[in-house]
Amino acid sequence: MKKREVAVIAFIPVLHRGYLDFLVQSGAKKVYLIEASDVPDLPHFAREIRALRFDEISKALKAFGFEVFRFRGSIATIRKSSLDLCMPDEDITRAVHAKYLHDIPVTFSKTFLRWDWNRSVGISAHIPEANRVIKKGALGCGKVLKRMQMLFQEREKSSDWWRQVAAMAVCKHGQTLVAYNQHFPNEYVPYIDGDPRNNFGPGEHIEVSTALHAERGIIAQAAKQGIALDGADIFVTTFPCSECANQLVVSGIKRVFFTGGYSNLNGAKTLRDHGVELIYVES
Repeated sequence: MKKREVAVIAFIPVLHRGYLDFLVQSGAKKVYLIEASDVPDLPHFAREIRALRFDEISKALKAFGFEVFRFRGSIATIRKSSLDLCMPDEDITRAVHAKYLHDIPVTFSKTFLRWDWNRSVGISAHIPEANRVIKKGALGCGKVLKRMQMLFQEREKSSDWWRQVAAMAVCKHGQTLVAYNQHFPNEYVPYIDGDPRNNFGPGEHIEVSTALHAERGIIAQAAKQGIALDGADIFVTTFPCSECANQLVVSGIKRVFFTGGYSNLNGAKTLRDHGVELIYVES
């Protein structure tokens, strides 16, 4: 039986070793390039200030022997073809598949290209053992799940290419505080001066950073507004690092709802030892 031709569909803002390895290993000759405008539901991709223009990236790929096409102008052709489609497993390609190719089989490659920083250094995010698990779609948990969904949108406001995190505190007297990880002195500093986090793996020397973590942003807001966090719940898209865990304990937070893991779980012991309940929310 004749082997079917493989084609890659991907968002390639820049060309580096990871992309070349992915393309070569896929066995594809055709590459369909996604642009940020193809997924208006993910507006943070429009902030990809490093992204090359289509003509620039296609010229580079053609030099390596690939046939290059714009995805948006090729959707009908792709749908009618007998190509074996391969896409990197990341948020933008998942969104494109769901919008344009949901009824067509695609192989999602678990490879680091842009967002999955943990895979790039060979360390996966770990989910700590929780006191309780809230299943996706669980009855009676609509408010919790709705808050998490809101945070998934909130974290996209972060300018951090590698790690977008959002948090929400719900206080005993009903006040709600929301924050996402932000860089200082401004959101562009890691891309102008370089990000010091690039020199370390996940969880290593977390004190070396230009970012204010979402959890610390919540605590700062509470202090500024005179809102007590004692007995409050906090919802986070990523499990707190050890330093944030220390500050949450001191602030009086009593329950941590989380949906994403973290590279090391030093903070989990701190939270448990101080009676903070850990609740995993399936996303």
